[in-house]
Amino acid sequence: MERDRSLFRHFGLNPEQLYFGTTHERYAQRIQDAVESRLIVSVIGGFGSGKTTLVSAALESLPGVVPVFVNNPDRERLRIGQILSTLIINLSTENPKRDAATREVQLARILGETVVLKKKEVCLIIENAHRLTSELLLALKDLRESLKYRGKGFLFSIILVGQEGLRDKLERYGEVEQRTRPIELDRNGWMCLEDRQDYLRTLYGDVIAPEVSARLASLFTTPLAIDHVVQEKMLMMRDAGLKVLDESVFPLSLPEQVKALRVSLRDIERVSKVPKSTVEDVLKGKNTDPATIQRIQQGINDIALTRAA
Repeated sequence: MERDRSLFRHFGLNPEQLYFGTTHERYAQRIQDAVESRLIVSVIGGFGSGKTTLVSAALESLPGVVPVFVNNPDRERLRIGQILSTLIINLSTENPKRDAATREVQLARILGETVVLKKKEVCLIIENAHRLTSELLLALKDLRESLKYRGKGFLFSIILVGQEGLRDKLERYGEVEQRTRPIELDRNGWMCLEDRQDYLRTLYGDVIAPEVSARLASLFTTPLAIDHVVQEKMLMMRDAGLKVLDESVFPLSLPEQVKALRVSLRDIERVSKVPKSTVEDVLKGKNTDPATIQRIQQGINDIALTRAA
């Protein structure tokens, strides 16, 4: 998420501050290993999970790597010829040949000069790769294997950055799936509760009260979701002349908590033992019984803690 620099400075925070915990380091090392070995790696996670930040940080630690980003926004219509041209334009001052076969020979030579002679590593990065066709993923795999220079093959690595749909498209062709090293940023392996608490401490320090930090970490599972709600609250705090995000600033309504957790009425009924119809009435403001509201709130808290664990 883009940060409001003036807002961060108002609270004495560094808008350039990055968080890179032990989990990030482990995944970054996997990316670095794949790049240095000229493999295909897929980084899969929901929106706002920090995929691009992770890839950027991993590549920054590899000074000998030449990253090539595919910037065509129309991923559904992207073709292998456009990727060939993108590589040629980014790695040389030459214009891509018009004939496809000649263009492949041209790219093989340029890659060879970069990788074999200049001792650089070339990494092709495609964001929003879940929007690519399975056929293009297969063509990318074939391209990486076919290009050779003086008998040497596998001249570049590929990083595919995308959401859940990317996994299904990779699985369509076994030869693509089995040649791709997966890194999955899901709830079970990416930014656990402790990571998210550490993230909040690193970025926001004493601006967030400990009890609020704990609630934020349990309710929101991605950096984007955390930053969105915190910065909205910080805007309110600045306007009100407040310095600390405590319980008086952060009270989320029950509907907001349900939305944040993406929890169903059936789940709340199961945990709180309050009938689903009553839960719905409370969320709509039709039932204001304090005891019922408390039971539902406790149920939501229990769900949040279970998911955060």
